[in-house]
Amino acid sequence: MTVPQPPQGAAARVAAAQEPPSQDPALGRRLASYPAVRWSTLLVLSHVLLIVVNTAMVITIPLAVRLLVLLRRSPNLSAASAAKRVDLYQRGVMICGRNGPEAVYRFDSTGLRQNIVTPNVYGIRLNTRYAFVLTDPEGRTETLSNLYQDIAELGARLQQEITLAQADSAVAAVRAGQEAPFGPYALRPEGIATPRGLLAWEALERVTVLQGEVRIHARGKRLPFARVGAHKVVNLDCLLRSIARLRPSA
Repeated sequence: MTVPQPPQGAAARVAAAQEPPSQDPALGRRLASYPAVRWSTLLVLSHVLLIVVNTAMVITIPLAVRLLVLLRRSPNLSAASAAKRVDLYQRGVMICGRNGPEAVYRFDSTGLRQNIVTPNVYGIRLNTRYAFVLTDPEGRTETLSNLYQDIAELGARLQQEITLAQADSAVAAVRAGQEAPFGPYALRPEGIATPRGLLAWEALERVTVLQGEVRIHARGKRLPFARVGAHKVVNLDCLLRSIARLRPSA
């Protein structure tokens, strides 16, 4: 596999631009860092205002408490949140905090689920909320959210690198008669296992990601054979790439 080039984000976070690239024996060279981002003054003030307004109304006190918790956990008020950082390496990511490295997730063994939501209130599109959940082979998890700078770019890079690291082994496993699991879906030599049942490779028409769902379509059928929330699928991009290589028409 060729070594991926560092991401070209607007924030120019590439570590080599400011210091010699650091090395990790297991992960390789550090390519970029994604630090926690402080809330804007406007966002802080808006939360304070909403807390005051909702506290005055008994029925919405639970909402006020939730907003207060969010504010207290923001990098502006929480030293722990302000110290959070994700370091991107050639072969994985390292989660760092006030006391240094806290966890490591390798691309070749990590499961990634994503939940991307853009709220729409009275026709007004609000800021997109991101949640990328990393899971290691031991079951340890870490959620990367809007707390981190350029979270959309980080999430896309995670999907890309995990796919590069795991797609070949997933395809090889299926061709060798084994199963490659992706959460609710699994790829088998005979077809795609879904919560509804097995769809043979010969009967597969297409796979679509639409309205927050991953849909499996059978040939000659108007409605999807199976549909699952995209946030439940593990390594979504790797699943799509593997299906494209395994289906008979590939």
